[in-house]
This record gives sequence, structure tokens and C-alpha cells, in this order.
Amino acid sequence: MRRTRNWNSLKDRRPVADSRERNVRQRLAFIEFVAYWEGSIIRSKIVRRFGISGERATKDLAAYRASAPDNLFYDQTAKRYLASPRMRCKFIEPNAEEYLRQAMESGVGEAQNDVWMGGVVRTEFIRIPKRPQNPEVLRGILRAIHMARSIELDYRSFDTVDDDDGWERVSPHAMATDGLHWFVRAYCHGRGCFRTLVLDHCCEIRDEAAPGLSAGFDEHWSRRFNVLLAAKPGLSERQRRFVERTYLMSQGKINVPVRIALLQAFEQSMMAGFPGAGPMAGLVAVANQEEYREALAQVSGGKAIGVASSCAACPGGGSRPSLQTVPPPRS
Repeated sequence: MRRTRNWNSLKDRRPVADSRERNVRQRLAFIEFVAYWEGSIIRSKIVRRFGISGERATKDLAAYRASAPDNLFYDQTAKRYLASPRMRCKFIEPNAEEYLRQAMESGVGEAQNDVWMGGVVRTEFIRIPKRPQNPEVLRGILRAIHMARSIELDYRSFDTVDDDDGWERVSPHAMATDGLHWFVRAYCHGRGCFRTLVLDHCCEIRDEAAPGLSAGFDEHWSRRFNVLLAAKPGLSERQRRFVERTYLMSQGKINVPVRIALLQAFEQSMMAGFPGAGPMAGLVAVANQEEYREALAQVSGGKAIGVASSCAACPGGGSRPSLQTVPPPRS
């Protein structure tokens, strides 16, 4: 008697098989990640991280060694698998920034489900004093972006902190970060322009309503300017070579594409030193200075006044859309 295949049953099993395969591959990537960065891996780390049995972890280690036989060897004295000097990663792409991100999260106890570190290296998080961000404000801004709505925002900058009325209606459409601060790009209804706002300065929100101009009309957001960075003039030859090597410059320069809408944030980051630059702050300069100042003038009226401003036509800045191409705001 000929057996009939149950194709529906086979199709139902395939997603399960795919899920199991992804889970195994994730565990193999974890083995490689820990062994690569920490020099060794033990079975109990896999058990704790994934909540599996010791037997399953042993099979995973065997599978990893079968897949990459030159990467790990077992040390009977240390009772652990050690990374080989000839280790070549097969399941991960080593990324120093990613490891340091996880080191930070591990050090402050955040995002534990996403942290793959073994916790061997002592990590301290230097807390820079700043006003805690109101989660309801961020939630409202994100909702306005996703739902294409406007909101009233109580925005307090250095110059307006004591104003009686800091409420403005805005239509946010994007967010940005320099690694230290977060910014909100939004159309300001009252001023008739797009602005880059500092998220930390957004104090309260209220009154969701119809949106103003959409992101498609934000010319300075859609256009980028290529900032050409070089070592600061006046450095010694040795210092210049060090700066060029640190910033991976080619022929003494590196090109950094920046949205024109974010040039002021870029400028402020440069003045404070790039995030993570430490003693490197102030050792780089803009090589295409004339073109850079012209681009900056489009959103600052010719003044390098820092974050959150844009065009000279608006108090506090903003970038006005071209009147020839702008339809009436949607109601």
C-alpha cells in the first residue's frame, strides 16, 4: 500500500526546525563571542545564558569544535575550553564597539537579556549628571512620529528656561544622536520652519492633533554635507601622525557625511570632543572650512551657536522650507 505524504504536517514542522536551527546558531555564536573576547569558555556560561541543560551545552561545544576545529582546545588543568592563537571567527564579526557597549550595559545592569559578556572584566560606568528623561515625553514623541501627528511640546532651552510659556506645536519626524545627546527633528508650526531639538530639553507634551509639514519637505534633513576632517594645524609631526591613525585618515583627511540639519549638533560635538575622544578633543579641524561655514549658515544664519537652532529667520533658529514647493499644512 502506497503511503501518502502529509504535506501540511511537513510544512508545520519547518518553522519549528528553522527556529531550532537559529537557536543552535545563536548558541554557537555565543561560544565564539565569549571565547574570542575572554580567551576561554566553560559549559556553565552557556547553561546560565540560555537556560539549557548541561548535556545540551556539551553538545553545542562539540558542534562548535566540529565546525571550527582550530578555534578551541580543551585544557584539562583549567577545566575549560581555551581560544586557540590561530582562532578565526566563523559565527561573529568581531566588533570592538559592540563589545564595549555590552561592557557598559553589563556594568550598569541594563539589558541583561542582550548581554553576552561573562562579567569577568570589572567595568565602571561614569555617570555624567543630567536631568532624567521623562519616559512619557519620549513615548509621546515616538507616537507622533509613527502616527504622523503633531503635539504641543514644552521646550526649555538655555535662553528660554524662565519663560512663562514654552509650549510650541511641533510635528516630529525623526530622531538623531551623536552618541552623547539625543535630538528630535520636527516641524515647528508657530515658526513655520523645521528645527533640531534637544530631547533633554523637552519637558512635557500635550494635545495631539493634525500634523504640519511632513519630512518630505525638510530639505536640510534630506541633504548631507561632507565634512572633511584633518589633524589640527600646529601639531608636531608625531602628534599629527597619531591623530591621523586614531581617526583612520587617508592622506591626512577623513570624510564625514552629516545631514545639514544636524551640522550644529556636529559642531557642538566637535567643540566638546567627539564622544569617546577624551584627550583627542580639539585635535581635529575642518579642512573644507569655507564650504562648511556656508552649509552651516543655511541652518544657523551664519552663526555657530550650538545645538537645537537652525535658521536665522526664526528666533532660536529653524530651517524654512521653500515657499514655492510647500503646500498648505494638512488639516
